[in-house]
Amino acid sequence: MTHNDQIIQDPAPGTRLVRFCGDILNLKLQLPGPQAGTAWVRTNIGYASIIRDEIIREVEKNETSLGRAWFDIPMQRIDDRRFEATLPLYEVGHFEAKCFFLSENETLPVWPEGPNVAINVEPAHTCCSNTIYNAFVRQFGPNKNGEFQSG
Repeated sequence: MTHNDQIIQDPAPGTRLVRFCGDILNLKLQLPGPQAGTAWVRTNIGYASIIRDEIIREVEKNETSLGRAWFDIPMQRIDDRRFEATLPLYEVGHFEAKCFFLSENETLPVWPEGPNVAINVEPAHTCCSNTIYNAFVRQFGPNKNGEFQSG
């Protein structure tokens, strides 16, 4: 596996994202200079049922996960250095993605340095109208003025 720290991916490798069903994920790849070839996104987005099935088989039947949910999606060339892909997020689950470049007449992909982008997709109905409740208990009761009073 070949890595190149001059290939820039956006979002950056290792980024952890929280998105909601119905959102889209834009992935971009930029080469250090003009180069003939194709760019791809390797991901398991869209295969939540296979991912869950492999997790259950691993836990219940001690089977090795085969990574059957992973596939490659071609990216669109924007210019002689940049590529882009837009992926719909329509399933709840934990997914990963990473871009790579395949030079013309080569079979070995070149990856940006770093781990996969992690994407947690939440149900659409949880994206708004949420309430966060927080109480600072020292603001109330006999100790609210900072003077400790034991029982």
